[in-house]
Amino acid sequence: MFFRIHFISGRRIFALLLLASSMTGVSQEPISPEIANLLNVAKAGDGKAQISLGMRYRDGKGVPRNHREAVKWYRMAADQGDAEGLDNVGFMYLRGWGVPKNSTIATAYFSASAAEGHAQGFFNLGNSYFSGQGVEQNYHQAIEAWRQAAEVGHENAIWRLAVLSAAGEGIPEDAKRAEELCRRIAPRGHANANLLLGELLWKKGSQDLAKESWSLAKRTGSRQGGALLELSEWRAQKPEKGSFAFVEVSHLYQGWNNCGATSIAMFARHLGVDTNPYAVKRLCPRSPIGTGTDWADLLEAARQLGQAWELKTFSHDEKGFSEGTQYIRDHLDAGQPVVIDFTITREENGEVLRNGHTLLVVGYRADRDQYIVKNPNQPPPGIEIMSTKELESSWYSRSYSRLGKGKSARPLIVKALPDGR
Repeated sequence: MFFRIHFISGRRIFALLLLASSMTGVSQEPISPEIANLLNVAKAGDGKAQISLGMRYRDGKGVPRNHREAVKWYRMAADQGDAEGLDNVGFMYLRGWGVPKNSTIATAYFSASAAEGHAQGFFNLGNSYFSGQGVEQNYHQAIEAWRQAAEVGHENAIWRLAVLSAAGEGIPEDAKRAEELCRRIAPRGHANANLLLGELLWKKGSQDLAKESWSLAKRTGSRQGGALLELSEWRAQKPEKGSFAFVEVSHLYQGWNNCGATSIAMFARHLGVDTNPYAVKRLCPRSPIGTGTDWADLLEAARQLGQAWELKTFSHDEKGFSEGTQYIRDHLDAGQPVVIDFTITREENGEVLRNGHTLLVVGYRADRDQYIVKNPNQPPPGIEIMSTKELESSWYSRSYSRLGKGKSARPLIVKALPDGR
């Protein structure tokens, strides 16, 4: 069954632009003959030149980086109905580059671009529907948009359809179909397709072929490809208590700002519950789609799914880390993954930013001083290998839940072991 996508025409977009900021000019600096020629062609109304100039200003290639100027040129092309220009303006609104960040306006532009048959417009529109950015979250609309992009060979749309088929998210689970889709683009060097293809091959027992796919992903720059190759050395071995364990957990790829619900959905599925990330998210009304999810709400969602899980916290110090990692290993030895919350620190425009991120610990190897995590923000199968030192520096949070009252701790969510731990 196909689903009808509701498009927004280019003309209707401009009713939304009351929220947009005005454009400003750029300082005059010497420009190369190439840029001067491109500028003249763009001023004469050539849409492709306008887009090319916009990209140069967006990326700072041949001209000083200036996102407002990029938007100005993209919009000139969009005003002429150019599908690529419409999509690029939408992208700038999605990121908040040169204009106020506004996912509703962004999605309207993606919709107008898709209405013109533009593959990237379809792909971005699918992303909006999948994550509920600017529109109500809708798997069927996302799948239909990606299907139309895939029909004209859009590689990332093909991959996203493969991801959903492998996971059975929004569509019936179909590993064969997922493998077929991956094989369309993996030979072209699509790293993410090779990651997923390798996982599908591994699960059906073709371990040597799986390693070939992961090797291809690694050669095209994927760190996860290297992690999977390393893990393959002992992944199939029988676990040894206190030495190593690996819990097979099927991966789900998160949408925008949905790591908490996605991690909980992976945990629930591992325990036999039929759910998906946005079904979990909808059980958290105080944490609406597009926002971070309070762990108290996640525990309530789990209760509604028939799961009596527990929130445990350990002190944010060396003693707490030692006690917490032993607790994690005990659960992994018992075949149970553990949900944890990270703090990711990054610098942007000279400002230090800290963001929370929820994921699962699914394994460890004592002799290598390593932990294996299942990260919903990474392409399937989402495997990362972390040193104990890396885990210690990242596993803490002040904002995981209102229950924490702003106090820094090392939080985790578990299913209690038979002995009550």
